[in-house]
Amino acid sequence: MFRFLLVAALFSLLLLLGGQEQIVLGKLGLISSLFAKEEDAELQALRSENSALRAALELRETFEAVVPDRSRHGLVAGVFSAYPFNFRPVLTLSRGASAGVKEGAAVVLGGVLVGQVTRVSAEIGVAKTVFDPRWEIPVRIGAAGVDAVLVGGTVPRLTLIAKDAAIGAGDTLTAADPSLPFGLAIGEIEEVTNEPSMPFKEATLRLPYRISALRFVSVLEPVVR
Repeated sequence: MFRFLLVAALFSLLLLLGGQEQIVLGKLGLISSLFAKEEDAELQALRSENSALRAALELRETFEAVVPDRSRHGLVAGVFSAYPFNFRPVLTLSRGASAGVKEGAAVVLGGVLVGQVTRVSAEIGVAKTVFDPRWEIPVRIGAAGVDAVLVGGTVPRLTLIAKDAAIGAGDTLTAADPSLPFGLAIGEIEEVTNEPSMPFKEATLRLPYRISALRFVSVLEPVVR
């Protein structure tokens, strides 16, 4: 509706300025073409986002069927919006020290690890996520428990995987860091890279959630060392 009104206003303005009818119509056609291209790009972006959300939901449903739900043992906290900046390395939580949130606590969605609390004030908690490039933790892959290291970042990845390790797409990834509850699920392998010139395999991972879609999470008691 807004674009229709804008085109109508431009049409009236061009006529008032004394433009010839064919020239005016030509300019309006160009404007309409630009709007159409913009709408196509927006539609494609929405389709891509919906596809990603659908894939994350399907993976989450798969995890819920096989991974124990840890959230019932935790404290429910809301997730503050990072919009419009889409800052993914951290989650800002609606609960803090006054509610019992402590540094080092795991933040979960059902039975899946989404972060770890790094800072706490009286009413707010801040948790790092797998998108934080400073977060590196030991993990295990699949039923055989193949050792690897999860390196956070814009595109989280697994590294230091033995060359002879039998791993593949779809293998589940679990936390093996002593600062976290043992065996917390993280995601699954998306693609394995085995470069002949490199001493180790690497892999990308698929997460069972979209971090921008998180609204509520659960904060567990921190592991006592």
